[in-house]
Amino acid sequence: TSLKAWEAYVRGRAAAVRGSQDANEAAVEHLSRAIEADAQFVLAQYALGSVHQALGNRWKAAAQFRASTQLDSTFPEPYKSLGDLFLTAPRRLFDQAEEAYVKAIDLRPFYSDAYVGLGDAKAAKGDVNGAIGAYQKALIHNPLSAQVHASLGKIYYAEKGLYYESVQAYKKAVDLDPLNTEARMGLAEVYEDKGLYPEAIAEYKKVVELAPTNTGALYNLALVYERTDPREAMALWERYIQLAGPLPTEKDWVDVAKLHLRKLKNQFEKDK
Repeated sequence: TSLKAWEAYVRGRAAAVRGSQDANEAAVEHLSRAIEADAQFVLAQYALGSVHQALGNRWKAAAQFRASTQLDSTFPEPYKSLGDLFLTAPRRLFDQAEEAYVKAIDLRPFYSDAYVGLGDAKAAKGDVNGAIGAYQKALIHNPLSAQVHASLGKIYYAEKGLYYESVQAYKKAVDLDPLNTEARMGLAEVYEDKGLYPEAIAEYKKVVELAPTNTGALYNLALVYERTDPREAMALWERYIQLAGPLPTEKDWVDVAKLHLRKLKNQFEKDK
């Protein structure tokens, strides 16, 4: 690789690290120059694909990842990134995602993130046992991944009905990453489903504390409080309606929340 190509590559990577729209667009320019200087520069091809992916340019990202695999068929990262693109594609390309992740794992058997992607692809296809197996392999290579423990917690309960295993997985995720709101939400939902309302309330409250704009946690918290403290539930419904009201995606849920609030207010009026 020429010095000119390498300098452009380093500048592109440095810009991409900043992560903003402008920085990513600057990264595209630098990395494109690196490829112009050396079309065989596989790291630059892959980095350009990653930046296009961050910008939401799915087709351009896929083209760069494929170019990377053609230049170096032993480079696992582009296959994993292709898997990520397929997995999140609007056309639900789960088979293609699985194939890409398997290729990445074949090239790097200890590739934890590829096992996670493989688990997600298998879960999306309804292959529950295959997903669990992939997640467990991911943990062999990276036992400190809170996200994998959370994924296991979700699939254990939602697909297998395994309460104890689900709670243990979610708790492990929270221990590893106390700021992981997804794991706390999952744990709270399992507690709520089992009627363990104080435990559910504690976790939902923590999610709201960590992410005050998390409408899902606020909604669920109001529902649980209806069973334990209707007056607090009223306050939470009002707070949820105020927060979620302007959001088009929450319209149906806001309508339901208003019904709950009206019902509680009517009950209190009758009890006066």
